[in-house]
Amino acid sequence: MIYRIFIPLIFLIIISGCKEIYDPDIETNETAIVIQGLLTNIPGELAVRISQAVPYDSSGNTGFISTAKVFIVDNNGEVRSFVI
Repeated sequence: MIYRIFIPLIFLIIISGCKEIYDPDIETNETAIVIQGLLTNIPGELAVRISQAVPYDSSGNTGFISTAKVFIVDNNGEVRSFVI
């Protein structure tokens, strides 16, 4: 019987605990180049996407970069180059 009162009371205390709003200091006008890739040991299975991140407070979409040279170096020192 006591568990029927005790467990909901504990749950209520946990969800109504202190909450502090986190407002990070972010440079709002900065952009960055983002490189996403998928490399596997299967020949021909390679994907690289290069985009430009938009500022934090921007409502625009990510800008994709359509012309780039990509160099991938494996741990044996072999270099593979791609033109996107």
